[in-house]
Amino acid sequence: MKLKHTKFSIRNAKHSDFDTAHAILHTCFSTDPAFSWFADDPAERYKLIGDFLVAYMKLGLEQGTVHLAESPETGIVGVSIWRPHDAEDEESDNELIRLAGSNVNRLLMQIEAVSKNYPPLTPYEVLMATVVHPSAQGRGIGSMLISHRLEELDRIEMPTYLEATTRRSAGGLYERFGYQPVGEPMRFLYGVEVFPMWRHARSTIFAPHPDGTTSNNEAYPDVGSIIQFGNHNWRVLDVQGDKALILSEGVMEK
Repeated sequence: MKLKHTKFSIRNAKHSDFDTAHAILHTCFSTDPAFSWFADDPAERYKLIGDFLVAYMKLGLEQGTVHLAESPETGIVGVSIWRPHDAEDEESDNELIRLAGSNVNRLLMQIEAVSKNYPPLTPYEVLMATVVHPSAQGRGIGSMLISHRLEELDRIEMPTYLEATTRRSAGGLYERFGYQPVGEPMRFLYGVEVFPMWRHARSTIFAPHPDGTTSNNEAYPDVGSIIQFGNHNWRVLDVQGDKALILSEGVMEK
């Protein structure tokens, strides 16, 4: 199908979109290097990735935001999944562990590594996934999905976090949106690397609320204290409202 003059729109996903969105996610992530080490057997790996993405979709639909890119000509071709920093689904996690079978140790390794890299400064949103079906790639649809949600989050001064699955996307697409690397990449079996990235909301720094006050998030640490994020220690230099200025205590990897 020729997409040269096709116009795509973004909308919120509904539960009735689950199967279509999951199929696109599965198609794209089945060859993603970040999932290549989940299991040595291709059939087991393909199934485990599918189960993993079921959990992603469920968490996004029930506690976060799932956006779809579509057109009348193509139907749904793109999916992005976002969740609040504190969203969790213990039932799905336990089900994944059960379904992992002999590959459970690799799954637990991934879960532990990711949980250790979550930012200690809250609140923020996590971009869990953004994919575009191979038939529609190269049309800027992934950028449309990301920018659509970031515009919403910028209006409420909400920072975001993600884990890029390739060095190319970390240094290209995500940097263009203002994401910056945090600490060193997470490293797994067979040379797989995942790149933690953070983006401050693009809004007026320390902007007051309508009542003339600035928000005060008690989850932020005191000035001068040390926090851990991205396998690095960071010193808190300043805290104003719900923003903090932090400085790495060590040399950051290029």
